[in-house]
Amino acid sequence: MFRKFENAYEEQLASDIIAKIDQGERWIFQGADNSSDFGGFMDRLFFRHEDTYGTFCASIYCGKLRFQIGFNTDMPDEISDELLTLMTKARTQLGTLTSVWYPPDNEKLHQFIFTNLPWKAKGHKTHELTFKKNNEYKELKLPKNIRIIPFEKRYLEASCNLLDASLSHTLDDPKSRVFFNHKEAYLSDWIEKAEMNDCCVMLENGDLAGIYILKGSEIDLMAIHVSRQGNGLGSLLLHHAREHIFAVENNEPHLYCIDRNPHALRFYLREGMEITGHSGYAFFEALTE
Repeated sequence: MFRKFENAYEEQLASDIIAKIDQGERWIFQGADNSSDFGGFMDRLFFRHEDTYGTFCASIYCGKLRFQIGFNTDMPDEISDELLTLMTKARTQLGTLTSVWYPPDNEKLHQFIFTNLPWKAKGHKTHELTFKKNNEYKELKLPKNIRIIPFEKRYLEASCNLLDASLSHTLDDPKSRVFFNHKEAYLSDWIEKAEMNDCCVMLENGDLAGIYILKGSEIDLMAIHVSRQGNGLGSLLLHHAREHIFAVENNEPHLYCIDRNPHALRFYLREGMEITGHSGYAFFEALTE
């Protein structure tokens, strides 16, 4: 059965499981220090039977319910009913859009989340990739016809069109145009980020060729215009973001790449990033009255 943590050693065992997902999930599991987005824990439990141990954590982050579940080996069959009860209890208390984060090598847990629950799950598996601080990287040198500058309002529509086209293959509905259809909502955020060089556009011969958007030390979004891909621009944009993050942040630059985008994964590894986490992610729509 799941129970409360009894000592710091158990806390560390559980934290190590969540750390395999990615560093952001470990940070939330440990209480999301100094974050106004963190709304507290609803449940934070430990499981141990013989050589198998794991954790169940339900918390509130950005006003939404978040589950973090994982085991050092895999989910024991005998706790499926108990796990369902814990998740149902939390969703009854907070019926928002709900995310689940778990180690993707927990195959039984993966099947449980996607086939054994009363809520339809959607999701994917994601790699965390990081530029490690102690590695050596070449100094970025931009060609004369390339400029990378802070985002400006005049680039809004072109940036949204670029993101919709370049990232469509990563979306459940490639034709949804999520950026262009919500461009006004993005504008204020991108303008604010641009003041700190956390949202930059790449211009090639004066024309928009790429964009990146940062969230602290995370490269949240990065894309090159589909007509200009394959010419080394992605490498320039990525390393520009890397140099900026190393200059202003205490943490290492990192990003997330979904499994169904193997071409991007190979690109990031070729550019010197290292895989530092592998996460399973699922979500359930908000409960209706």
